[in-house]
Amino acid sequence: MARGQALFNTRSFTVTGVGGLNDAPGIPSLTVTCTSCHDSPNAGNHSVALALDIGLTDASRRTADQPLYPLRNNATGVLRNTSDPGRALITGKWADVGKFNGPSLRAR
Repeated sequence: MARGQALFNTRSFTVTGVGGLNDAPGIPSLTVTCTSCHDSPNAGNHSVALALDIGLTDASRRTADQPLYPLRNNATGVLRNTSDPGRALITGKWADVGKFNGPSLRAR
């Protein structure tokens, strides 16, 4: 377990193209560890709810049993197909399409 915790806390990787993380501050790539998002010590949870779009609802990942919602940005005309509009259903903001709060890594 200690080895897994050490990897979780120290192994770094690059994050690109994540809505809510890379786009908001305008940083195209970030070097992070797992604890960048799952930052509650010894729990694998996040201390601050941060809605992110990690691409799980993109049409390319959709299976046949999932719905497909074609959404169009009224201001720009951009079309986006998604299996779940995510936080945008609450806020109505185009920037929130596909964004969700990250899950806890600890069983409940």
